[in-house]
Amino acid sequence: MRSSDFSYPALERSLNLLPLSTRREMYDIITFFNILHSRVQTPDLLQSINIHVPRHSTRSNLPFKPPFVRTNYLQNSPLIRFQRLANSISNQIDFFSTSIAAIRQIYNPET
Repeated sequence: MRSSDFSYPALERSLNLLPLSTRREMYDIITFFNILHSRVQTPDLLQSINIHVPRHSTRSNLPFKPPFVRTNYLQNSPLIRFQRLANSISNQIDFFSTSIAAIRQIYNPET
């Protein structure tokens, strides 16, 4: 059989795999979680994480404040991407009091 005879989404389903984009996001968040909780010894990266501490009560309760960047290249750099992704799921999970299993559950509720 030729590779053109296979459908990638069908192959993912038959192997019980999540889509590649979902897996990439999940492992980005897990890596960020490990950096944030010092499970990976990277003090320079940990120091670069911008935790948002509001001075007064506001509607925005995003836990991280990625720096403003002007280029797509920097916008997609790992640490900025990690913070942006963490903000996108911050209403579902508290990064400071959760587990990796809870993060996996968000991305793959069937497990």
